[in-house]
This record gives sequence, C-alpha cells and structure tokens, in this order.
Amino acid sequence: MLHDIESPTLQDKAAALKAYLNNPEWLQVIGIGSDDGTPCIFVYANKVNLARTFVPSTWCDVPVKIRKLGNLSPARL
Repeated sequence: MLHDIESPTLQDKAAALKAYLNNPEWLQVIGIGSDDGTPCIFVYANKVNLARTFVPSTWCDVPVKIRKLGNLSPARL
C-alpha cells in the first residue's frame, strides 16, 4: 500500500497500520498526533496487553503509542 505512494503522510502511514492489523476485536480507533512534539500514531484499544502483542512500537519510522479506551457507544444527541 505505502510502496505506491511517493511521500506517504502520517495519515497514510496510520491507514497502512490499520490495514495491517486487519480490524481486531480489541482495536477501537487509530489516530495521529504528536507526543512531546514528535509525530506519532496512536492505537486506542480496549485490551492494551493484547494490543501490545500485535502492535509494533514503530511503523514506517513513526513511533506508535498504545492507549486504553473502553468500548464506544454512539452519543444520543
């Protein structure tokens, strides 16, 4: 996927990580941002210990941070 993109963005790299993980049941969402000024990919999971066994610490030279997030429910607005 990324080999087709000349200069992949952080968003492209996050999308490639999501595709690589193949939507496991513990995955809630993947986001992008920064940690202490360093661009990062954030993986939000409801089972952090399980996520740590599958999620690499870096992806395409970008640090990956795993964060705990419980199950999401839609807001009733």
